[in-house]
Order: sequence, then structure tokens, then C-alpha cells
Amino acid sequence: MKYNFRERVSEWVMSFGILAWGILILGSSPEIFQREYYVLLHAIMDGYKWGVLAILVGVTRLIFLSINGAWRPSAHIRAIGAIFGSTVWGSLLIPAIHLNMFNPIVAIYLTLLIMDLFVIAHAASDAKLADLIAKDRLKSLWE
Repeated sequence: MKYNFRERVSEWVMSFGILAWGILILGSSPEIFQREYYVLLHAIMDGYKWGVLAILVGVTRLIFLSINGAWRPSAHIRAIGAIFGSTVWGSLLIPAIHLNMFNPIVAIYLTLLIMDLFVIAHAASDAKLADLIAKDRLKSLWE
């Protein structure tokens, strides 16, 4: 786990970031989703549901990373977790694009989205390699 944690520190940080965002949204006043930036997101679902969704994504990713680090390497679940994360970060960018409103938080959301897209690419590459190794092992059993 120690070795995997060091290699996956950005994934752990992004998972805690999504979790913290969800907790902060749930802890803030409901009026936050009445602000101009969040109106479009509020049209999809209310702030409470966004908070719960973010918490679920964060906790799910933390579980996936724990399995990957403690039980067995599994790039497949890391990729799925990163897809979940990039969906949240991408959703948080929609209002900025729609409103042409670029403020400092947009830079953070965009950076986190890009990091998760890199994680997806790296995890997919790792998964492909793991699949090839497993296929070769299976093949050698039949020879």
C-alpha cells in the first residue's frame, strides 16, 4: 500500500478533494446554488444532491484506491474512479463555459479535470498491460 500510495498520491488527493467539496456543499446554505454560477447545475439537480453525489464519488474512489493498494493492483477500477471524478469536475465547469464566466475556481476545476483525464489514460494503459500479462499467463497454462 505504501508503494502504491506514493505513486497514486494525486488520485488520493483528488478523491479527498471531491469528498471535501461535497461535504462543504452539504454544510453550506442552500442559497449557494441560487448564485449565478450554480444556477445551471441547480437546473440539473439541487445542491443537496450535488453534495451527496460528490461524497459518493469521493468515497467510491477512496475505496477503489484502497483495493488497488491493499488487496491487488487493479488499474480497471482506478480508471472507473477517475471517470467518476472527471465527470464531477467537468460538470462543475459547465456553468463557466455556459456563462463565459472565468474566475479563479474555474482554473482549479479545469486542473482537476485534466489531472483525472491523465489518470484515465494512465490507468487504461496499466489495465491493458495487466490484461496482456494475464492473457500470457493463461496461454502458458494451456501449453
